[in-house]
Amino acid sequence: MPRTPASRNPSSPPTTPSDTVDVVIIGGGVAGLAAAHHLTRAGATVAVLEAADRVGGRAATEELDGFRLDRGSQLLVTSYPELSRTPALSDLALRPFAPGICLHNGRRTQRIGPIRSTRVALSTARALARASARPSPR
Repeated sequence: MPRTPASRNPSSPPTTPSDTVDVVIIGGGVAGLAAAHHLTRAGATVAVLEAADRVGGRAATEELDGFRLDRGSQLLVTSYPELSRTPALSDLALRPFAPGICLHNGRRTQRIGPIRSTRVALSTARALARASARPSPR
């Protein structure tokens, strides 16, 4: 493809159908965005095409009944060599992740870890039933 005029920011998408780019990336998930980042740092002009109304792929934050829920990529494994080369990684407020869920019943919060046995599954089901049976403190 022909190169775009030098006056355009290489990371901005084409603005008209006549604009051209070096690389078109299909999908604005984490992998597509990472590819676009690396290509633009190398001087390529890039367009990322995404069918959804937002980028991020499976990673998203949704609100449900007043609660914010992260879905998709909740974990960032810092031992990956490629990740250690990510710009500004040290600027992120990373902290260890404890698996499980936290239930709050209005008075206290209870952490329930991953279910690894039948006995734990039953106690988890009981805790969930108790938590949902109590009225909300709203």
